[in-house]
Amino acid sequence: MPTNAAKTGSYTFAKHERITSRKIFERLFFGHQWCYAFPFKCYFEAISQEEGGHHCHAVAVSVPKRLLKKAVNRNRVKRIFRDVYRKQKHILPVPLPPDALPAYWHLLFVFVTKELQPYAVIEKGVKDCLHKISTSGKVLTDTNPHPDIEQ
Repeated sequence: MPTNAAKTGSYTFAKHERITSRKIFERLFFGHQWCYAFPFKCYFEAISQEEGGHHCHAVAVSVPKRLLKKAVNRNRVKRIFRDVYRKQKHILPVPLPPDALPAYWHLLFVFVTKELQPYAVIEKGVKDCLHKISTSGKVLTDTNPHPDIEQ
């Protein structure tokens, strides 16, 4: 199912699509939803339009200094990630009805290997993570997350 990026050809990675809030980082990192696709571990969280400040999917990438010692290599991984993500973000679904849950995703990709990986490996890892998240069974489809309890 093509989404906005695939329809309009908008393959950008704008400032408002990046996660910069420390609270969001902590919530993602200590949350319980994650998936793994070499060379990334991706922490993710579904957010509704009411609770999220973003009106699009928001992403961050982390490359630990203890794994890649040289800043040049860490920056290269992040640069390749940004390029791959902006080309593949159409994999994540955009909510069609305005009250659909989840509305958007917060994603935190953490690089988990000690070797610098080529473009193709990073691209495959990002694609696999995005596919896993878009088909995740942990998505709320009802406005009441607890159907046993009446509101």
